[in-house]
Amino acid sequence: MSISNTEKRRLNDNNPSAGKGASEKAPTTPKQPRAEKTRQKLIDACIECLAKHGYAGSQLGMISDLAGVSRRPRQYYFPSRINLMLAVWHEIRLRDDAEFSKLHSVEQPLEKTVELILEFAFKKYRTPRYIADLELKLAMRSDDDLARELGPLIEQREKEADQLWLSLFAKVDKPAEQIIVTRYLHVSLLRGLAVEYLSRQDTKNLADLEQEFSRILHSVLA
Repeated sequence: MSISNTEKRRLNDNNPSAGKGASEKAPTTPKQPRAEKTRQKLIDACIECLAKHGYAGSQLGMISDLAGVSRRPRQYYFPSRINLMLAVWHEIRLRDDAEFSKLHSVEQPLEKTVELILEFAFKKYRTPRYIADLELKLAMRSDDDLARELGPLIEQREKEADQLWLSLFAKVDKPAEQIIVTRYLHVSLLRGLAVEYLSRQDTKNLADLEQEFSRILHSVLA
């Protein structure tokens, strides 16, 4: 006696073990790596656009074209421009943390800590992600939506950075306030180097500026 397709479906529904090898393999599983790759391509393209064209020039169409991602998937991952910019900011923090964690993973002399911080800084300020990060901070002056979303994140990040420096230089015989001011000096000098790098065609003087930067930081933390 033959069984109709409807009856087969009814029997399978009543028997949870029926048809398990095919039906329980979630179709989204093989798509997840591709989905993350698409999302990452958009973030990377946004970083590149910010570094080359600034915040105002980094429009969603340009970013999607550079990433090779059509409008619909871009809207799925990032419904708005602010969503994408926030994702970029978080991505920059993740990359910075991954690199910076190597600098203080072991006990080392103070001089070595300062040298590693400077080495990290001098490599970083010329990178697209550092320029993109500066663009996002500057854009908060004129984009209220960005300022509202990104401002608290940056404020929290600054507090974490303060605590990190206090832990790195806990053995320095200086008040905590002075250590934090030194960090602000470090950040300000680094941003100045980035502006020099972006605004000058001849960047030969950057090596001299880096050397003076090193001298200042060593002298303050000595």
